[in-house]
Amino acid sequence: MGHVLLGVFYVVGWYFEEWQTIYVAVLSAQVASWVLLSQCPISYCEFWLRSRYSDEVDTETEIIQHYFQKITNVQLSPKFVFYAGLTAQLSLLALAILF
Repeated sequence: MGHVLLGVFYVVGWYFEEWQTIYVAVLSAQVASWVLLSQCPISYCEFWLRSRYSDEVDTETEIIQHYFQKITNVQLSPKFVFYAGLTAQLSLLALAILF
């Protein structure tokens, strides 16, 4: 659920001028998390919570990989997910700063 809300915020957050500071701060924190932790902070929290209740949780993957494979039965490359996510975050951050 957190990923859905964050995604909606990324899509519409730029539109509201009064949210610009928060929008840029959240995007900056997200990019820093991808670079420093190699994953989304929401994924980190979700995996931590899920691993408390199940030993079968692979905490080395990204949540996008987990659900994409669960839904489509196709395994995404960890590098692809990392670079695609980082590229999307940096693009949104650049657009937010430039416009």
